Amino acid sequence: MSPASLPLSPEMRALLALVRRRVAPADETTPVPSLAGVDPRKLARLGARHALEGLLLRALEDLESPGGAFVEAARATALPAVAGNLRRMAELHRVLGVLEAAQVPALALKGPALAMQAYGDLSLRSYADVDLLVPPNAAQESVRALTEAGYTDRRARFGRPPSPRHWHDWGFTAPDGQTLVEVHWFLTSPRRFPAVDSGEAWEATGNMRVAIGSRMVPALRPELLLPLLAIHGTSHSWGWLEFPASLAGLLERTGPELDWEAVEARVRRWRIRRITGVALLLARDLFGEPSVSPPESVARALLEDSGARGLARWYASHLLLEPETEWYRGSPALWWRKVRMADSVPQGLRTGWQLLFSATPAEWDAEESPDGPVPGSGPGTLALRRVRRLVRRYWQRR
Repeated sequence: MSPASLPLSPEMRALLALVRRRVAPADETTPVPSLAGVDPRKLARLGARHALEGLLLRALEDLESPGGAFVEAARATALPAVAGNLRRMAELHRVLGVLEAAQVPALALKGPALAMQAYGDLSLRSYADVDLLVPPNAAQESVRALTEAGYTDRRARFGRPPSPRHWHDWGFTAPDGQTLVEVHWFLTSPRRFPAVDSGEAWEATGNMRVAIGSRMVPALRPELLLPLLAIHGTSHSWGWLEFPASLAGLLERTGPELDWEAVEARVRRWRIRRITGVALLLARDLFGEPSVSPPESVARALLEDSGARGLARWYASHLLLEPETEWYRGSPALWWRKVRMADSVPQGLRTGWQLLFSATPAEWDAEESPDGPVPGSGPGTLALRRVRRLVRRYWQRR
């Protein structure tokens, strides 16, 4: 699927072309994006909608003088996002210090670590919170350490312990009263992706150190980060261009050293071959071929799946043609696509059942007086309320 074949708005076409020049360095054959007929404010709002404020501003600065109308409009949305990035980077350092003092191992997930790994620049990627990974056996200690350091436990009102048996993360509000911090005990929900082995993150081949500000921070290696980004984008129905853009940037910067055979072996073990194939196709189709392509055997295993190609086309068309809507926030069509993302029929049936009846952490957190079961533990009042909400939302959209 090529964006050129879709009836895109002038602003969307310009956004894709500009961001592509920043994600993958332009060569002599790459044309300079045309801004004819593009509204500067609409372009800036579109960039913010897709969490691409920093990339858009940097690309526009390469084209225009600092006083240009496009640059000024982009700055109005990008500078607050960059300020937030710097605040969250400082918070990441603070949290790591707290956990280090408590002798709790921790890795940075996504956030500023991904900004450096994908773009080499903290200002070029927007993110909303600070995510860290700690071992499951350190769950209780991590919550205790952060609570004692002044972090507000966002689930304390539920009266439920931070047990890895029922949760895969735990949310806090930082002492500044505005920064969200999430401590994860698993790379993703074990119920949703039971084959994902979070223990691989703690192996020597699973993590590395990334320079973030003045500190070297432990983070995931690209071979493990790539499939995790594919899962993350799928979980959010590829609702923002930031997802495939970060993946494209990661491939561009790490491609020469990336162990593709290790990636393919991991996605087979984790049973996310189709999910990973869709992710790679979206990154390639929207932001161009990386400088170093995967070996033929890997490309054949991950990219030549007709089901993955069809799903990538569907996600891309909705992502590009409905930029002002929230089509990705629940519908029968999205439910069916997530079922089709499975590598096998039994896995797809299990996924469909869980998506219908397992409350998400966000839905659980939103409950004023949660009297249902712990999310994912089985049928109950919370799960039934969730189904009612889904039905009501569907009929309201019709």
